[in-house]
Amino acid sequence: MTDALRVDPTRHITTLLTAQNPWEGAAKTLERYRGLPEPIGSIVVGYARNIRFVGLHYSYPARIYVDWMGGRIKDLLPEMSPEEAAQKFAAHVDQFIENRSKGVMKDAAYAHAISSYMHLWSIFETFLRGFTREAINLYPQLLSAPTDPDVVKPVEKSVAKLGTLGGSTDKDGVTVRLGDLLVPEKQSDIKNLYRLIRNFDKIGKSPQLQTALADDWLIKLEKRRHIVVHKAGFVDDKYVSDTGEGTPGEPIIVSPFDIMRCFKATHSVAFELCAEFTDYHKSPPA
Repeated sequence: MTDALRVDPTRHITTLLTAQNPWEGAAKTLERYRGLPEPIGSIVVGYARNIRFVGLHYSYPARIYVDWMGGRIKDLLPEMSPEEAAQKFAAHVDQFIENRSKGVMKDAAYAHAISSYMHLWSIFETFLRGFTREAINLYPQLLSAPTDPDVVKPVEKSVAKLGTLGGSTDKDGVTVRLGDLLVPEKQSDIKNLYRLIRNFDKIGKSPQLQTALADDWLIKLEKRRHIVVHKAGFVDDKYVSDTGEGTPGEPIIVSPFDIMRCFKATHSVAFELCAEFTDYHKSPPA
């Protein structure tokens, strides 16, 4: 082993598991967009703060895992590099966290992983709903030429109520605009938000944003959330059909590494959406 690899294995493993830098880094990249017009700027900053919160929640048990396994990893170092030892440890944690395995803190670890999924889903859905609604309110021309029939019909229906694409109406003393009609406060169908974004003029056709929206882990996050909320965490036939994973009747299996993959997928969408909207805001169509 070279001197360059003589690092503290506990610190190396903690970095691998907690991934605090990616969470903090993601928050900082989004905070660069605090200057977007209100309330969009506040929505972005609020999402960045929530990312930090979820990151802290997610990383807390990692220290327990390290305390539990750290000594064993150190014993392995004479035969392997810290990187190899960390990967071996990571594989062990995947097995350790699996709800069907027999291990110390099995139930607590599983519950924590599930709650991390739910936190991640909630902050992403809240951000995407608010951002999409207010972007349409500010620039209704984003939906001046939708092509998806599932978007065309509600847009036409909403415009008929408002009189024009950029019109508004007063309801109980509150101004209602196009975004308010298309993305109501209690909107829970995230697929509808994806459809609207894909039909945004200029923004929606961005290759980077299209790639981010097509990430399989977005689908897995949504499907796993549905299983937890509506099926008490037990896999059903539809989940297996939609995701190709799991066994009907068995508890859904989660791991901290899956959570990181879902986090990266959601952050990619948020970042690309902010970047594309910033460019659009600088020079919107006349």
